Order: sequence, then C-alpha cells, then structure tokens
Amino acid sequence: MSVEQRHYCQLLLLAVLLILLFSAGTMFAEVKTPVKTTTMHLPSTLTDQDDSTAVRPSLRLTVVERKWLHQDESPGIDRQKVLHYLFLLVAGSILFAGTLIIWNLLLKRQVKRKTVQLKNQLIEHQKIEKMLKENETYFRAIFNAANDAVFIHDIETGAILDVNYKACEMFGRSWEEMLQTDVGTLSSGVPPYIQEEMVALIQKAANKGPQLFEWQAKDKSGSLFWNEVYMCKAPIGEEDRVIATTRDISERKQTEEKLLLSEQRLREAQSIVHLGSWELDVTNNRIIWSDEAYRIFGFEPQVFDVTYEDFLGRIHPEDREAVDRAYRESLGKRIGYRIEHRLLLPDGTIKYVCERCVTEYDEWGKPRCSIGTVLDITERKMVEIEIQQLNFELEKRVVQRTAELAEKNRELERFNKLMVDRELRMIELKKEIDRLRKEAASLKK
Repeated sequence: MSVEQRHYCQLLLLAVLLILLFSAGTMFAEVKTPVKTTTMHLPSTLTDQDDSTAVRPSLRLTVVERKWLHQDESPGIDRQKVLHYLFLLVAGSILFAGTLIIWNLLLKRQVKRKTVQLKNQLIEHQKIEKMLKENETYFRAIFNAANDAVFIHDIETGAILDVNYKACEMFGRSWEEMLQTDVGTLSSGVPPYIQEEMVALIQKAANKGPQLFEWQAKDKSGSLFWNEVYMCKAPIGEEDRVIATTRDISERKQTEEKLLLSEQRLREAQSIVHLGSWELDVTNNRIIWSDEAYRIFGFEPQVFDVTYEDFLGRIHPEDREAVDRAYRESLGKRIGYRIEHRLLLPDGTIKYVCERCVTEYDEWGKPRCSIGTVLDITERKMVEIEIQQLNFELEKRVVQRTAELAEKNRELERFNKLMVDRELRMIELKKEIDRLRKEAASLKK
C-alpha cells in the first residue's frame, strides 16, 4: 500500500469516528436533559359551559423545561437541534482540518518526491550531457584519425553534411569548402561519374543496403584520380544518414592496368607460340587454364571449369594411360615430369603437345597444386613426321641407287677388265710386231 493510500484510509477512519461521536453525543443529550413537569388547573370559565352542574376535572398542562448551560432556554428554541448542529459543525470542522492537514502532508511528500526526482533527472541529464560531449570528442577524434576519407551525406539530396581531415586533404579543400561543395564538383564529370549518378547511389545505399564501387574523382586543382567508395546507412542523431568511406586507389588502378597489359601480352605471346599454362587444384580437383590452353584442348575459353577427368578425356586413348601414369609417378616421387603425347579432339583432329609439370606440397607433404605448361607441337611433329617420311624415301632411294651403282660398278669392272685384257693383248701384239720388225730387218741385212 502506498503512502497516499494509507493517508486516505486514515482520513476515512477519522470521518467514521466523528460520525460515531456525533451519534453518541446526540443520544446522551436526549437521555440526560432534565425535564420539569408543571400541572396547571384551568379556571372553569375555560371549560364547557353546557353542563354547569357537572363535575369538571382539572386540565393538566405539562411544560417541559430544559436546561442548557445552566440557563433556561429561550422560548421557541429546540436545544436538541442546536446540539445536533453543534456536533455536526464540530465534526465538519475536525474533518475539514484533518483533510487539510493530510492534504498538506500529501502535497509536501509529493513536492519532496518530485524535487528528488527532478534533482535525480537533472543529475542524470548532466551525466548524459557529459557522456554526449565525451562521445562527441571520441567520435570526432576517431572520425578525423581515419586513414580513409569519410563523408556524411543527406539521403534525399546527397548534400555533404560532414567530412573528416583525410577528405579535406584528399580533395585539397578546407572543411568549410567541403560542406559548401556538392558531390558533382568532386567527381570527374565524365559520365557516369556525375552528380545525378552519385545521388542515385546514395539513395540506393539507404534503401537497398551497402554499396561498394569505384569512382573517378577530381581534386581542387582539377587532377583526376580513382576512389573506392563504400556506402551504408547509419542513424546519426535523430535522423538516418549515409556514410561514405573513400579510399584513393590510383596506384592500385595503375598496377591493375599494368597487370592487365602484361596479361594481354602474355596471352598474345602464348597465342603466337601456341603455349598454354594451367594450374590444378589437387584438393578441389579443379583446373585453371589460360585462354591458349583452352584453345589447344579444343574448349571455348573460360566457358566452364575443367577437371582432371576432362583433361584426360581429351588425350588420345593410346596415350592416356602413359600420361596419367607419368603424373601419378611425379606425385609419388615428388619430381616434375615432361611428356609428349597426342590429343584427340571431338571433330577427330589429332594434335601433338608437350607438357611440363611441377607440383607444390603443403607442410604435411601432401600435394597442394600442380602447375604446368602445354605446348602445341603439332606443326613440329608434322614436320618431323614428314622428315621421317622423306628420310625413309631417301634411304629407300639411296638403297636403290646404291644397288644400281653397284651393278654399274660391276659392269664397269667387267668393262675395265675387258679393256685391260685388250690393252694387254695390244701390248703383247705391239711387242710381237716389234719383234717381227726386228727379225725382218735382220733378214734384209
């Protein structure tokens, strides 16, 4: 039971007691009031004159006398009513006085309680103000200590409501100038990097969730640079705002452009020499191929992820087991391998390739990934085959020519032998002729 309820109960009991007291006083007054009776005999003249000789009894008039404060009551005043009104007045006065006292006590208690509440609220309000000031100090310190430029935007208009020191430094403007500048002025102005697109992105971040994108910005001197912007909605004060965190990625963009140019040149070089590269994720059984590797194996570049089974499926059936065995042995011996084999494409085309592969292992010695190259050597192989065929034909022709030459040599030898025999016979004939001449000359003498 509250204090007010207890006071109301006390007031009600007091009123009941006063009513009981009033009732008891009234009854006591009716019992204790002295009564004096006086008998008066009226003269006969006041009686009926019809029967003058009859005996007329005396008339008695009782007069009640009441004393109030030891004085005779004035004629015409009822002391009982006076006493009734007196008690009623006293009871009402006491009731009114008690009510005033209790009401005064209640008011004092309420004033005291309200005073304590207001004092506590004031103390709490002062604590909250102190905390808010400290939080504002902490927020401003963190806000300005951020290494990225931070913007706070109005959702509807995209207006810049606040920025940190890094934003002022990035765009070469003072804090006051930044607040007076719109996002279009801080953009390059080349579509889509314009005011309307940025406001649309701010509203998208507020309605559909955080946004991450790249933006071409412009500083006070007019120099263009690239930013990476992350936007999200956040309650600040009593309203929702959009916070944009901006990071200068100009160096990264230059590196990416150089990397893209390098990759393009690598692709062109691989295309020229028909050399592809690939990387096999052993754990997930997923092969990452270069564009030229896709073309060598007869796939459309980057159409789908290739597995080790897809790779084996394009190898000529007669070479498939040898290639798989070479790879498995390289994993077991933890060495690289080099192998030349054929590919059989879906259209029946046969290609010759030379593959090289090395495998990287984790700290537990398990294969993590295999990195390799595939060189299309079809033209070289076709030349080699053609050379082999030419060599075979040449060797065949050499054999045939050798046999022909041997026969010719034999014939020549026979001819030479005949010629030699002829020459010998001619010599012998010459000698015989000379002898005969000499003999003839001797005979003549």
